[in-house]
This record gives sequence, C-alpha cells and structure tokens, in this order.
Amino acid sequence: MLFFKKAKQASNPKKDRPHHDLGNGLYYTYDQVSNGIGGYRDMDLWLFSEKDPHFARCIIDEAGQIQNFPGFDMGDWVKDAEYPIENKVRFVFAISNFSEGRAQIMWRFQPDGWYYADSQGYGKEKDEEIELYSYIDEKGNFLMPFGQTK
Repeated sequence: MLFFKKAKQASNPKKDRPHHDLGNGLYYTYDQVSNGIGGYRDMDLWLFSEKDPHFARCIIDEAGQIQNFPGFDMGDWVKDAEYPIENKVRFVFAISNFSEGRAQIMWRFQPDGWYYADSQGYGKEKDEEIELYSYIDEKGNFLMPFGQTK
C-alpha cells in the first residue's frame, strides 16, 4: 500500500493578527505593544503578498529593529533629537498604500513634548516632533535612507 504525503499549503503564519491592506495585493501584519512611556508601537511587522503565498518580508522585528535598515539621511532634525539616533521603533511607523511600485514609510522617530503631558499639560517636554520618511518597493526593499524629505 502506498501513502502520499499531502503537500503543505504555503500560508501566512501571522494571518490572525491585525493587518493593513496596501493595495496591489500586498498587506502587512503586526503586533501592537506598549512602548513603555504611555503609548504603543508596532513590532514584528511583516509584508505579505496575496499573489505569492511564499513571499514574506520582515520589516520590523520583535525587538523593534527595522530590518535591512537603509540608514539615516542626517539633516537639521539631528539637533532636535532627544532619543539616541538608532534603528529602533518607539512610536508610530506607518506604510502608505503602494503607488507606482513603491510605498512611503513614515516613522515618528520622536513625538512632540505634548506626548508626555497629562490633560492639564503637566509633564510636557521641550521635544520637537521628528518624522522621518523612506520608501519601500513591492519586495520590501528600502529605496532610500530615512530622512525628512517626503
């Protein structure tokens, strides 16, 4: 008697998590966790393709590190940075919908000082908001370093 193993279907092991549709059959899944300072951040963020069930690309790992990090375009924003200038997501990280084969990434590297304040303004810091931008292609490759230019 012959037995044949049933071929395993390729699948997204992270499909039960929140996901965001990016168009062109692409989407990402993520975990949202506390950032330890009163807010949340996305971690363990993966890009998937509905067209290719074998495609999976890690963008942010479980430690909050951006994978295949393209570096920084150092500019005037550096003088306002209160956090170490390193590859670590602590606040908002958003990927826009794909258009012409690329998607913009917005990384809130540092929130403004009101982020730390209560409803009466107590605890407000002098921090300036810093948002950095980059782009990825449909394979999750970064197309430019993170900088303030959109």
